[in-house]
Amino acid sequence: MIQRALRLRTALDELIQSEQLIVRRRDEDIEILDDEALLVKDLANDGLTTRDWDTLKDFVELLEPMKLASDDLQGRPRGDHVPIGEVLVDFEYIMNHLEASKERYIRHPEQQFRWSVEMAWEKADKYYSLLDDTPVFIAAIVLNPRRGWQWIDKRWADRESWRTAARTAVNRLWSQYRTLPRDKVLPEAEATVERDLNSLAAFKRDCDSSEDCVSPVADEYAFWIKRPIDHDFKSPITYWTAHRVKWPRLARMALDIFSVPAMSDEPERIFSLAGCMVTDRRNRLKGDAIQAGQCLKNWYGVGLKRQ
Repeated sequence: MIQRALRLRTALDELIQSEQLIVRRRDEDIEILDDEALLVKDLANDGLTTRDWDTLKDFVELLEPMKLASDDLQGRPRGDHVPIGEVLVDFEYIMNHLEASKERYIRHPEQQFRWSVEMAWEKADKYYSLLDDTPVFIAAIVLNPRRGWQWIDKRWADRESWRTAARTAVNRLWSQYRTLPRDKVLPEAEATVERDLNSLAAFKRDCDSSEDCVSPVADEYAFWIKRPIDHDFKSPITYWTAHRVKWPRLARMALDIFSVPAMSDEPERIFSLAGCMVTDRRNRLKGDAIQAGQCLKNWYGVGLKRQ
């Protein structure tokens, strides 16, 4: 709305000026048409000054990064973009922007605008702190093959307590997956093969790959975090799908995390689509049919094919 007003500034100013002219003509007892007199008389007093327009521009500049971050976190994973893995990154972006804005607008002529900047920073800082309530957002950074702990160590280089707490939280999350049986987390075809292999055969099979040899009983996470950043895989989901055999437990953890929507917009769209599906003439559809229909629609939409 503000951006549209700025684009229409010339037209709005001309409208206000025409209203002000009508008011002056009326005040001077100059005959005017009845429909002119019935125009919104308060409009003449609602004109914006140059200072007002400048403040609106400042609001747009202040809010634009929030809009970019909001758009970035919406929807389902696409290509190399997985929204849940961008939450912490986008919050860092917003916090940096608001901290710079506090310095930039510290002498802004509009007190209300200065308060708005301060309150925006306080609200963002509150929600930034709430990210500590779950290790998922940190884990989504760490399990991104293009980021890993290097990203955290770089961004929080001067916050050792944050880095220590983050590692503890991710280790605690990993402990829920560390002891899962391999044949319970492998793809079904591989799980069948796995059940038929003895431990020595499985070890040799893993060592036949060009990657580091990892024992089936080894701590996959401990091995994986020592690896260098992998820029060949753009999508974390593609990466972990391709490594489900090599790192079955860690891949299960990663895919569980990257499957979580960062915002509620996509589930809300699904509810709306389901509502459109169940019409008066389809009121006997059962839940399993609705679920199957929505899954198929989603899979076709993102280009998935049945294997």
